[in-house]
Amino acid sequence: MEFPTLPEYEPDEALWQKIEDQLHWQQLPHYEPAERAWEKIELHLPRKNKPLRSWMSSLAAGLVLVTGLSFWLITPRNSVKVTSEPMEWAKVGESSLDQQQKRLELMCEMQVITCQQPEVREIRTELARLREASERLHQRTGVYHNDPQVIAWESQLDDQRAELLKRLAQLM
Repeated sequence: MEFPTLPEYEPDEALWQKIEDQLHWQQLPHYEPAERAWEKIELHLPRKNKPLRSWMSSLAAGLVLVTGLSFWLITPRNSVKVTSEPMEWAKVGESSLDQQQKRLELMCEMQVITCQQPEVREIRTELARLREASERLHQRTGVYHNDPQVIAWESQLDDQRAELLKRLAQLM
């Protein structure tokens, strides 16, 4: 919501002078309370004992420092060594897709009739073909497996396998 802008207006100097004169006319009288009133007020104010307060804060800071140092000195130092070794993809083990495919193959052994359907057989054949393609890709990439194009191909193969495994699981 936007508010309309009002036009600017600057009053003339005579108007400002008239306002100022009225303010001087309404000025309050000056009043100074008796000395005894100040003494009564001071009696009710809390006493400020600065040396004791600074001594207490110094003591608290010292305790915090000693506690921190004692924890630092008592805590045993454990060192961590980091090493790196090249990883071969053939030794990594099975992926989750491979595990899912094995589970579904085991289910197929139990439900022979379901796995004899043409659609299920086609999916199983396609899964086997994609798995072989993935293994060939791993064999050709070698030890380091750092080519972006190969990683993209592998990702596409895994996506296709995942989709087929999902369809196969729905059919079973």
